[in-house]
Amino acid sequence: MEEKILFMPSLSGQTFLNQYHAEEFIALTPLGELYRATDTRSNKALALTFLPKIISENAEALKSLEAASAKLRGISHPNLVPYLGVHQTPTLAFLLEEWIDGPSLADLYNKGPVSVNEALLYMKAVCSALEALHKQNYVHLNLAPELIHINRQGEIFLGGIGAGLKAGSNAEFQQNFYPHLYFSPEQFNGQALTPAADIFALAVLLYKLVTGAWINGKAPPKTNHAIWKAHLDLTPVAPASLNKKIPDNFSRMILWALRKKPEDRLKSTTEFLSALALAAHTSVDEIPSRATPTTAPITSVLLNRWGFLPTPEPILSAQDLLPLEERLAVAGSLKPGNSQMRLGIIPIFIFTLVAGFASLFWMVRPAPAPIATVVQFTPFAADHTPPPTITLTPRPTDPHGGRIAFICTRESFNQLCMINRDGTGLAQLTDMDANNYYPTFPPDGASILFSSNRNGAFDLYSLSFAKKQLLQITENIGNVGSSSPIAQAMDPLPFGW
Repeated sequence: MEEKILFMPSLSGQTFLNQYHAEEFIALTPLGELYRATDTRSNKALALTFLPKIISENAEALKSLEAASAKLRGISHPNLVPYLGVHQTPTLAFLLEEWIDGPSLADLYNKGPVSVNEALLYMKAVCSALEALHKQNYVHLNLAPELIHINRQGEIFLGGIGAGLKAGSNAEFQQNFYPHLYFSPEQFNGQALTPAADIFALAVLLYKLVTGAWINGKAPPKTNHAIWKAHLDLTPVAPASLNKKIPDNFSRMILWALRKKPEDRLKSTTEFLSALALAAHTSVDEIPSRATPTTAPITSVLLNRWGFLPTPEPILSAQDLLPLEERLAVAGSLKPGNSQMRLGIIPIFIFTLVAGFASLFWMVRPAPAPIATVVQFTPFAADHTPPPTITLTPRPTDPHGGRIAFICTRESFNQLCMINRDGTGLAQLTDMDANNYYPTFPPDGASILFSSNRNGAFDLYSLSFAKKQLLQITENIGNVGSSSPIAQAMDPLPFGW
């Protein structure tokens, strides 16, 4: 691995906010210094990115990050690292994310160029993650190999969305520690930023992935001023001239995404990925979703040699480790050192408990059972008809009975669809810029319950078929999973359709 250079005193071994213990410096990123940390309350591994002083000492900059945190925390995608918010101490500020244990794209760069097919696997994951961000009107603007990680299962994740900005904003906070190798020309020029800026950065990452070189065809410039001049004036070297295994059309697609003017580039990451797949004579659906020895041999070698963390053990509190009588003493707000009070309270507690149960039994003891009357049973004669039984009147079948609801992918989101059990009558139920899961029919069959993150966190919704109205059932209670199959939906009220 490349040598890691620190630009501030090491924070390893320190605990922040009495909860987050910095274990190890990982890498310098465009956002700041990335550390692997441990949540001392849950023993869970987390990623802490300490922001540079130009941001942590800027009240307006922190206010802007905090204002966007709620929205960014609610953006969920299988290839996005979950963002947990921005936190401050009296002297520092840091972004908090879940930790993806495994190598980064920077580690893969050290292995040399990879094949076009292996590179497409990374492009599919990152393009899909960026598309989810762009659909929420945010741009990443800080793409870098240190923010793209691969876990033990070969799944690829993009981190660093905590510093994303709304599309149309200007890049306000630029720090000089990390070389701006992946900045778009408009980020240097102070223009309004759109998804085209992320597409440019993605093309630079791909260029390095398939050629082993920067867009000048060799090692990148050493200063940000030289990088800035190259991004504005340099005509990139054709990737196919550096690696003869790259198809010519694939090389041309990379150059298209590296055009200087944002309006001249491809319009979305979905379009970029589709163009790359077509140029490589494949389809987006045929690109694997994770690395395997067959689909990504160089990545697989890297994963096999990687030192993954052991599975963390759950942490027991100090109170959990005390003997039973001491835990009772703590629960009763007693001082653990006062043994006489501890020993005295236990008999009183046991006596009170037994007396309470005895009195409860006396007051609620069951009434004596009545003596059953003997009834003589006479068998049915051969020519007698059995007495009629009570038969419930059948309820009319709902017009949506006998149909199957399921999850169907549309572009970058999981929608809900429904079909007859014989395979006819396919209908799409939802069309939202959000993910929808766990469709469940209530007993009346007139609506459907499901979980959706259309407003940030996953909440429970009810969709009425007859009225075509959507009702949000839960709000701000944490992410909601599958609903009970016997839940009764309320009469839906208008909630947007």
